[in-house]
Amino acid sequence: MKNILFITILLSSINLNAQFSYSKAKVYFNDGSIKTGFGKTIFLNNEKIKFKVNKKDKAIEMGFMKIDKFILDGDEYDYKIIKGEKAIQFFKVKQRGKVSLYYSIKTNNSAPMGGMNMGGAGFSVGFSTSTEVYYIAKNDDDQIIKLFNLFGTSKRIFKKIIPLFFSDCPDLLDRIDSKEYRKRDIVEIVNFYNYKCK
Repeated sequence: MKNILFITILLSSINLNAQFSYSKAKVYFNDGSIKTGFGKTIFLNNEKIKFKVNKKDKAIEMGFMKIDKFILDGDEYDYKIIKGEKAIQFFKVKQRGKVSLYYSIKTNNSAPMGGMNMGGAGFSVGFSTSTEVYYIAKNDDDQIIKLFNLFGTSKRIFKKIIPLFFSDCPDLLDRIDSKEYRKRDIVEIVNFYNYKCK
C-alpha cells in the first residue's frame, strides 16, 4: 500500500511540475504582431495563457481579447467557440485543412479511497484518468462542433457529422460504410479527406 501511495504522490508531483513550468512559445496577437518567448497554459478554464518574453520577466495573463492563436512547445492552439455555447476557449490543433480537427484534454477524478497505515494515521488516495475530446470545423471557422472522446460509446454524433463534412468525397464515405474507418479513426478520416479527396 505504501508503494501505491508513493507512486500516486510521484505522479501528482510530475503533473504539477509540468503544469507550472514554462515552455518556448510564439504568440500571434489580434493586431497582427507576433512575439516569441515563454508561456504556459492555465488549465482551470482553457481561456488564458501566461506569457513572458524573457525567462526573468514577470508573466502576463492573456486571452482571446488579445490573442488569435499561439504555439506552445511545438503544439499549436486556436481560440474557438463551441457551437451552441458562448465561452471562447483555446483548443489544440490536431489537423488543419479543408476540415480541421481540434481537441482538449478531459480529466475525470475518481473518489478517494481511504485506509489506515500501521501507525494508525488515516490516508486517502485518489486517481484520475484523461481522454482527448475532439471537435471539428470546416476550413478555419470560428465555431467548432463537439464530437466525442475516443473512449465514449455514442456513435450518434459520429454518424451525424459524416454527411455534414465529408459528403463530397464518395471514396471516403465508402470506406466509412464498409467500416474500414470507424469513430476511433477520426484523425485518419480527416487526414484522408484533406489530402486524398479532390
